[in-house]
Amino acid sequence: MRLSSRCVCVLAAAGTAIPLSLAPRAWAVLPATVVQTRRDLATGDESAVPGLPAATLGALAAANAANNTNIRVVWNEPSNANPGFSSNNGNPAIDANGNVYFVGTAVQTFYTDPDTLGTVFVTGATSNFSPTGQSNNRGLFLSTAASGWANSAISYLARDGSTGSPTTATSGSGTAILGGTSIPLSGVGTNVLNGSNNGPGMAAGVVTSPNGTVLFNSIIADVGATTNNGAAFFTGGPSGFAASGKNGDALAGTAGATLALTASQIVNSMSINNSGQFAFASTTAGGDTVTSGAQQNNSGIWRFSASGNTKIMRRGDAAPGAIDSGAGANAAFGAAPINNNLRINSAGDVLFPQTLATTTVPAGFTGAATGRQGVLYYKPDAGAMQLVAQSGTSVPGLPGVNYINNTSPGAGATQIMNNSGTVVFNAKFNSSTASPNPSTGITANVNDQAIVRWTPSGGATVLFQTGVTPVPGVAGATTFKDLGFSNSQTKLNNQGHFSFAASMTNVGSIVPASAGVSGNDAGLWLGDGTVGGATLVARAGDAAPGMGGLLFGNAFVGVIMNNTDMIVFQNTTTDGLGNNGPVGIFAYGPTFGLIDLFAQGNTTILGANYPLGSNPASYSSASNGDGGVMSLTDSGLFTFFASSSGTGGAFGVNGAIVTMQIPAPGAGAMALLGLAAVSRRRRR
Repeated sequence: MRLSSRCVCVLAAAGTAIPLSLAPRAWAVLPATVVQTRRDLATGDESAVPGLPAATLGALAAANAANNTNIRVVWNEPSNANPGFSSNNGNPAIDANGNVYFVGTAVQTFYTDPDTLGTVFVTGATSNFSPTGQSNNRGLFLSTAASGWANSAISYLARDGSTGSPTTATSGSGTAILGGTSIPLSGVGTNVLNGSNNGPGMAAGVVTSPNGTVLFNSIIADVGATTNNGAAFFTGGPSGFAASGKNGDALAGTAGATLALTASQIVNSMSINNSGQFAFASTTAGGDTVTSGAQQNNSGIWRFSASGNTKIMRRGDAAPGAIDSGAGANAAFGAAPINNNLRINSAGDVLFPQTLATTTVPAGFTGAATGRQGVLYYKPDAGAMQLVAQSGTSVPGLPGVNYINNTSPGAGATQIMNNSGTVVFNAKFNSSTASPNPSTGITANVNDQAIVRWTPSGGATVLFQTGVTPVPGVAGATTFKDLGFSNSQTKLNNQGHFSFAASMTNVGSIVPASAGVSGNDAGLWLGDGTVGGATLVARAGDAAPGMGGLLFGNAFVGVIMNNTDMIVFQNTTTDGLGNNGPVGIFAYGPTFGLIDLFAQGNTTILGANYPLGSNPASYSSASNGDGGVMSLTDSGLFTFFASSSGTGGAFGVNGAIVTMQIPAPGAGAMALLGLAAVSRRRRR
């Protein structure tokens, strides 16, 4: 199963089973709405694919009447390499209005026409089996908050085999098999969203901005073709989509080079802003493209939209401000960048990590020294590119200290730049006193990690440092021993506040987990943007709310954060004796404190037939391009993919897309919030 690096997936709880007397009931504190489910929650039957056009439904009804059958279009089987309805197709995304977007794949469905005895495809094959030369199995779906996320109101936004083809199209008509979608696609001519040899054209995953501007990617092909014309990005919504970067498009800032987008691209980890802009790292072809040698320049980053593209950087370009091997600033960008770590904000500013050329160096430049090849850059919408950090170079405010010798100055995360251009990142310092790039006063695993803030006007400031900065909010604690350099739980919002998961130095009452003992040295904090300023959100060894007396375990993962300082996270609970309990999903907010959302074993979301399994939920942690996150709105609407193991019989494994309001509206929720606030006051 291929998952985006930005898919947050809960891992099965490890360790000895907890005593039954301590087993939590794992109910949901907050009500949830099932947007779409793979199996009917009452009967266990496979769920029909929603939003099918009238032509499809009419043909099915006629075929069923003529053949005394009950054919339905259902989701592709989970036993297949690409299950039709699962997080494998990408986690759902939600916009500020609460509209939910997801990708699904229907099973191949066909029947025999009683008059002609010919095979009629309702949803086409994803192989050469389709006689019409195309597939229409995969689609991009919309469920609106205005409808209450009703199943009957779910609609297609885009569909394989379709280019705005009539929804009344029939098999073999040269458009979509038994109906496409009436939403137009512009910029691709007569091509359809279709792969070669009838494979699905649309890639897994969809992302959206807060205002509902959607980004997806698909292979495009001529109707009936056995080869494709490359891939294209599409941006838009219910009124239509425009190709916003497709294979063969001219690239700005080059001499005739074009976008080489031959394969479909999974967009799960990408960000799109309200203006429909997104950043993408691409290879180039033609024009002035050089594919080998010192002058190689066939990769770079461009910012795309429906109105065209703008170059951010290209391999072989000057890397402004970066130190080369001579300690000067004459370095060049090296190998291809990584898409997963590109970020864009509402202004169109782009943040990107990159490496410098070290050995194969373009003419006129000097290679970067060993350990100095990792850089992090900020490119504003208008103005010059700025260097945020470079590995193996000095840390501002810490004389004699250099960033670690590495291919990156810090651990990349998914939400580390906000709308003002502020960047917060995890950094590690070189603990060696020997060349190259030695540091003084830095000891490995003692004071070699930090959380650093960078602003376009003020540069870098160390906010927290292991072994130095006092731990806020924990009696008996001294300093941090780990600030999350490798756990990627640091997330930044538009208030300049940030989350981070860390562990404390083991002194006195602060102890690590050991055999038969659950530690209390790990926690999750909310940083306020000042040096050393933070509030404790949750701590290992403290009671986990709603979990029947169980405690928080050591790992705080799956952290997402919105612009109101609301945080959602995951934790594997413990009984305090070294035995793991269920995986729980929790939320924190300044106005309501710490509450539980649901946990492994929950039966209130999908019902008694489908208790949530050891992997109860997955959700997107990608930035939405406006300082927020793709799965959690600023009003507290949370969307996720819930998974269950089923209870046997007709009820097999199940998955569902769910929405939940945090905190729940109404008097009952207010009572819960009061209890949560009391709990937090007592703990402090």
